[in-house]
Amino acid sequence: MTVLEEQGFFWWYHEPIPDGKFAPDSCVPGLLKIDDDGRTTLELHGYLPTEHGPMSALLGAEDAKLKSESIEGFLKVSNKQVLLCNLSRYGDRFSSNAPSYENYLAQHCLVGDSKFPKKITTTMLFK
Repeated sequence: MTVLEEQGFFWWYHEPIPDGKFAPDSCVPGLLKIDDDGRTTLELHGYLPTEHGPMSALLGAEDAKLKSESIEGFLKVSNKQVLLCNLSRYGDRFSSNAPSYENYLAQHCLVGDSKFPKKITTTMLFK
């Protein structure tokens, strides 16, 4: 059973948020789902920027790095902030004549009412 299913905007946790905005310009819309067993999935309607671009998934260039990365988000209806940690990809598509997208599984997901501080590391949160 799904305990949370909501559209939102998502970006890499390390990206700064410009003053007066709720998210960086590089944010991507998507759907966050959290099941009652804790399974957390993020279906993005596009690609988060990486140094290798959307082809990084095909090259396998970013997979090892994902475990130390986190994705931050802002949920559209509830106005909740989310932080997804210990990520792995579970499907994506890069296409020139159809929508491109990427999906993630998160081992940990925090949901709160305020922004997460940038001075902490996710390894401090989840040891």
